[in-house]
Amino acid sequence: MESNFLKGIDNKYGLLNEEAIVLIDNLMKENLSNFILVFKFSEDAYFEVKYEFKNILIVIGSGRANIEYNLKINGKDINLLSFDKDLKNIITNSEKNIIYVIKVIRDYLVKNYERDN
Repeated sequence: MESNFLKGIDNKYGLLNEEAIVLIDNLMKENLSNFILVFKFSEDAYFEVKYEFKNILIVIGSGRANIEYNLKINGKDINLLSFDKDLKNIITNSEKNIIYVIKVIRDYLVKNYERDN
């Protein structure tokens, strides 16, 4: 499954909203296919998408090309930075950064979902 992801971080350029949304949707379908898109917002320099599966909520968005992400299990925020310290280097919503964030979320769920339930 690792081959679906590019390696590295790129904070030079953020994607346009629709490019980012399409990329996120494709990556979710490929790597977290049980998740369903439940919310999509895009206006000016902002976007947000939410995906749900059972008691898990994944939120990915951007404000002026800065990436924002959140993982909740049973309504509880999960501190992904404690799982992957490299997330602190992710700033923009570039292709590589979006791929990296979704990889971290996927890896966290694979390792921890049963424990957190």
